[in-house]
Amino acid sequence: FRAGRIVAGQGTVVRRGTLYSGTWAKDELHGEGSITYADGRTLIGEFRDGRIFNGTGMLRLPNGDQFEGTWASGLWEGAGTLTYADGSEIKGIFSKGHIGEGYGTMKLRDGKVYTGEWKSGMMHGQGKLILPTGHTWEGEFRRDRMYTGAGVSDVHNVVHEGEWYRGKKHGYGRDNCFDGTVYEGMFENNCWHGEGRRIAPDGSVLEGEWREGAIYNGSGVMWKHGIMYEASWRKGLLHGNGRQINPDGSTWEGRYRRNKPYNGRGVVIDMWGDMYEGTWVDGMRIIG
Repeated sequence: FRAGRIVAGQGTVVRRGTLYSGTWAKDELHGEGSITYADGRTLIGEFRDGRIFNGTGMLRLPNGDQFEGTWASGLWEGAGTLTYADGSEIKGIFSKGHIGEGYGTMKLRDGKVYTGEWKSGMMHGQGKLILPTGHTWEGEFRRDRMYTGAGVSDVHNVVHEGEWYRGKKHGYGRDNCFDGTVYEGMFENNCWHGEGRRIAPDGSVLEGEWREGAIYNGSGVMWKHGIMYEASWRKGLLHGNGRQINPDGSTWEGRYRRNKPYNGRGVVIDMWGDMYEGTWVDGMRIIG
């Protein structure tokens, strides 16, 4: 000591709530040591003139986040690992103290693992996402979202296997919905669009041309307002031979035209719940 200050050697000093411990020179940490600040941050590593300058070191934050890696000119620079309090981590190359820039791997609490390029702490650039199931999605990410690529993704309770273009499902793919519904076919602008088929949880199939998520030209089984239709559609409307089973078990069977019963017999329930029974000829109902 000299004039109450550490000139050189090993020691621990508390100044204004901050704890300094390690090797000293000219009253500054110089060499291996640690600093614990009043706010709970802790620096551990090789110091120069009172701060981590070059070499390896560790920063622990009060919220549980921790960085361990190489430093240059007092900043994170080079290989390192940033571990968040929630258990996720980024391993990769850091630049000028910026978090998550460059290339690295991040493990999430939900079991997903991302390896690829980062920007401003977000998945951005070329990368690969591995789901807990082992399925992968690979391509370009932008601001934490899949942008252009292909593989298996899990978004909004739908597991999608297929291609993405500019942040949306596009091209051939398959949706596995949380309720058991499966669609396989063409996508455009995030919607079922083009040739495809939908398989309901009960195994029934609706197949044909889809537009913006709805059947346009095709045939199969559809449920709507509690009514099961087994029929054909043209330009988005019921058209052609088919039948319907109403919630009460009553049926109508015959030919539809432009979304309405045309020729046939049975019971029809309209959108307001009113029930009509009879025979239809050329779109007109004949009672009896």
